[in-house]
Amino acid sequence: MKKFTRICLAGFFAGAVCLLLSGILPLAEFPAQLLFGFGIALMILGFSNLVSQFVVSKTETEETVKVKRVEENDERNIRIRERAGFRTSQIILGALCICALTSAFANFELYVTLIFAGLILLHGILLVGFSIYYEKRF
Repeated sequence: MKKFTRICLAGFFAGAVCLLLSGILPLAEFPAQLLFGFGIALMILGFSNLVSQFVVSKTETEETVKVKRVEENDERNIRIRERAGFRTSQIILGALCICALTSAFANFELYVTLIFAGLILLHGILLVGFSIYYEKRF
C-alpha cells in the first residue's frame, strides 16, 4: 500500500474518531462543534483524496507522466502560475481589507475585526518573507 493511501485512510479514520468523540464526550457546546467540524473536514479530505488517487492512477501512463513532467517545468507555464498566484494574492488582500472595514463599521465583535486585521498583517509578513527568500535563492 502506498504511503499516500495510508495517509488518506488515516485522515478518514481520524475524522471518524473526531465525529464519534464529539457526540460521546461531555464537552461544552463550542469544543464539541469544533471537534465535529474538524472530523467532517478530515473525513471529506481523506475520502476525496483517496478517490482521486484511484481515478488518476488508472488514467496515467508513462507517456502522460512524461508529458506532464515536461509541461510542469516549462518556463511559460511556470510564469503563468507565478502571475496567477500573485494576482490571487492581490485579490484576497483586497477582500480581506473590505471585510475588515465592513466588520469595523458594522460594529461586529472586536475579535472579528482583529482576525481580519491579523490576516492582513500575516499576508504582508508572508509577502516580505517570500520575497527575501526567493531573492536570495535566485
